[in-house]
Amino acid sequence: MKKLLLLSMIILSTTFSLAFAAEAPKGHLVIAVPTLGGELWDPRASGPSMWSAGLAIYNSILTLSDDTGEIVAGQGGIAKSHYFSKDRKTYTIEMEKGIQFHDGWGEMTAEDVKYGIELLMSEASKSNAAGVLRKTIDSMEIVNPHKLVFHFKEPAWAFTDN
Repeated sequence: MKKLLLLSMIILSTTFSLAFAAEAPKGHLVIAVPTLGGELWDPRASGPSMWSAGLAIYNSILTLSDDTGEIVAGQGGIAKSHYFSKDRKTYTIEMEKGIQFHDGWGEMTAEDVKYGIELLMSEASKSNAAGVLRKTIDSMEIVNPHKLVFHFKEPAWAFTDN
């Protein structure tokens, strides 16, 4: 069950590329992967070999402490809070405001997160997480530009287990 959180965070982190630096990065990034030929930067078409590479260049929705389960500030997550309903059939993420996509693409919103998850869940997705997401998530609701609610098919006890 703890792997579901890791899997979810990796999926979410590989969905969105954000830049927090004032200046554009300079130089080269070299990433070694254990396979040749199957590496695609589209998370819908990529397997586990690209997750480690994605974690090096993308931001996740949230990063949770192994010890407390609380959000770890400054670790690349875009959520400022998250919580389950008492019956664990809904999960809400409230995002930090003002987080920008790279290259001037604008502010990241709940709509962007929802879109990325929908791509991963699509029938065309080859992501290893697609099946788990399809079985778990019933729908997603955008409450406002910075708040997204996941509605689950049944209580999701392991959705954020670490």
